[in-house]
Amino acid sequence: MKIIIDCDPGHDDIMAIFSALAHPESIEILGYTTVCGNNLLDEVTNNLCNVLSYLNIKGIISKGAKKPLVYKPEPQPIAHGENGLGGPVFNECNVFPIEKHAIEFMYDSIVDNEKIIIFALGPLTNIAALIEKYPEVIDKIEKVIVMGGSIYRGNILEESEFNIYGDPHSAKIVFDSKLDIVLATLEVCDYCKLSHEIIDGYLNKSNLYKLTYEILNFYFEYSKRKGDDKSPVFDLAVTMYYLHPEIFEGKYAFVDVVLDGSKRGKTIINYNENGNVLVLDKADNDKFEKYFLEDLKLLDNMLKNQNSNQVKN
Repeated sequence: MKIIIDCDPGHDDIMAIFSALAHPESIEILGYTTVCGNNLLDEVTNNLCNVLSYLNIKGIISKGAKKPLVYKPEPQPIAHGENGLGGPVFNECNVFPIEKHAIEFMYDSIVDNEKIIIFALGPLTNIAALIEKYPEVIDKIEKVIVMGGSIYRGNILEESEFNIYGDPHSAKIVFDSKLDIVLATLEVCDYCKLSHEIIDGYLNKSNLYKLTYEILNFYFEYSKRKGDDKSPVFDLAVTMYYLHPEIFEGKYAFVDVVLDGSKRGKTIINYNENGNVLVLDKADNDKFEKYFLEDLKLLDNMLKNQNSNQVKN
């Protein structure tokens, strides 16, 4: 299936991308579009460029929205570091974004293909702008798998999840559309955790494992300070749902969004079997972790074979 990954990297974004890259037989990544979210647009774009460059992975990166539709950007340095990807240090980069804006890249990609799926790992600013400017593409988007929202709690406000809080107006546009949406809520992400001990020994392995260690070691600190032995890797739930929908549970609903005030970004879940949003609420954590570790091995072997072939040539 042809996929566009709309993201704001972000530690968990990178893990979601790693799992996607590990499955070229079922995921053809048409490109990555970046959006202001975890950090400012230039920062999150640079993070993705640096990761792909470090691992010698080719990919089209297109920059999108510099700010939410109405509100000002609110970077999250506590969770993600000052540059949005605290932990690794990159010396040089040979991957750069294309000149074409993300909205035009998405439109051209959709028009040129029969059906596509969008992985939405950040605020929904780019996707809302796309369907507002080009509503005809809605019928060609098979599905949008979103990490965002919650059923009853929050992680930025008491009842609001950050991606929806970051740009509630765009989220409302997307949820109110006729798009077929899968929503990976905070509640399902409670089942989408990685054990902190999995990265033990990664520094003595390949570049992929070293980078994974540097990213997750920083990312795990937030949960460690609370005394937890596992951390939810939110955006990874999107790729895992696509690859292994059988390990998830959810119910259909219509979803509304609170646009302002003390509950800004709260998602109001109205369960209805005719709803356009599959709201995920449970997953098999053991399988989630198992599949991710398998994906790292797959991707590592792919990168080793790729580098070996380049040396031979």
